[in-house]
Amino acid sequence: MTVDPGEDFSYTLTASNRSRVCAEDAYVVHLLPDVVPSADGQADYKITHISTNTGTIYYRNDIQLTDYTDTYPTFDPTNPTAGGRKPYTSDAVQPIQAIAVHYGSVTQTGTKLCIEDGNQTITIYGKAVNPKTDEYIPVGYTMPTRVQVANTAQETDYTDNTDTYAVTTP
Repeated sequence: MTVDPGEDFSYTLTASNRSRVCAEDAYVVHLLPDVVPSADGQADYKITHISTNTGTIYYRNDIQLTDYTDTYPTFDPTNPTAGGRKPYTSDAVQPIQAIAVHYGSVTQTGTKLCIEDGNQTITIYGKAVNPKTDEYIPVGYTMPTRVQVANTAQETDYTDNTDTYAVTTP
């Protein structure tokens, strides 16, 4: 998606379980980029709002990201606000650097995400400005992000559970 500096934008992430086996404590982690104009430990664009058709949203704003390929901050779906120096919280404090949406107890099937639950959507609303200063993001930057769907089963192959997305200024 291409956005002008300072422009409002939105994008929607969709997750579902296409397996016949329900996923225990399924969650989505969305890691935001830190590349503009140089890696300074903060996300590159401002998240203004997040909505989801189901699920509980948690935020992180204390991690030092240098690239969208960095390791995801640990998210424990059985205790989302535990762990780490600053764990995920339910408060959206800027700059938001990682988002986790937990589908533990909000789907039709209780604590599992099953095929009959259908598509789970997360809509990210943002603005092409620095999340701390509100200065416009310079032109000519590509800000890739990464999304991963996981669950407590601890899969070893996430290749079909991971995707990337980019917001670009012209």
